[in-house]
Amino acid sequence: MNYLAGIRYALGKNYFEGKWILVPILPDTPISDTEGVLEKQVQSFYASDYAIRPEDSQLMSIHMVDRDYIYRFFSDNFEQATAEKEERGSALCTLDGKWLAISNFSTGTDKLYFYRIESGSRQQVFENSIDGEIEFISDGIWKTAPGFWVKVKLLNRSSSNSALKSPSIGKSETYAEYKLQFWSKKSE
Repeated sequence: MNYLAGIRYALGKNYFEGKWILVPILPDTPISDTEGVLEKQVQSFYASDYAIRPEDSQLMSIHMVDRDYIYRFFSDNFEQATAEKEERGSALCTLDGKWLAISNFSTGTDKLYFYRIESGSRQQVFENSIDGEIEFISDGIWKTAPGFWVKVKLLNRSSSNSALKSPSIGKSETYAEYKLQFWSKKSE
């Protein structure tokens, strides 16, 4: 059965309120019909994603970073399996039901963690330091390779001697620069 997943956003607060709502999508049935609707109370959170098996669209696991920056791993029946002790960042994404990428809880510099999540398991396999702060992670394709797009914010300081002149002469200013990175594993 296919479901439409919904999450209520806390307007103006930059997080999602603590409930997942799943509405079954049935042929010839309006979505407003509440029969079969599933609701799961969880902590309020910054990010979540569902790991779906591509062959049959079967839910395998759910991944979430709550408002305390704790990464939580849920099984396919929406029960929490684990919660990591270390804080993580508020960006995460799954890919093809096989991979999870998640940011670190840091400022200025960041880390990107990769987990293998096939068949409802979870095993960290790689981490890499990032110069800058990860703002979001999304799954995607580049040159026919599946992987993760990562938007990174770099903070730079300019002085009055730099090519970027500021209206306030003699003062240095901080400005943001952004870059988009693509991360992929070529072979399984």
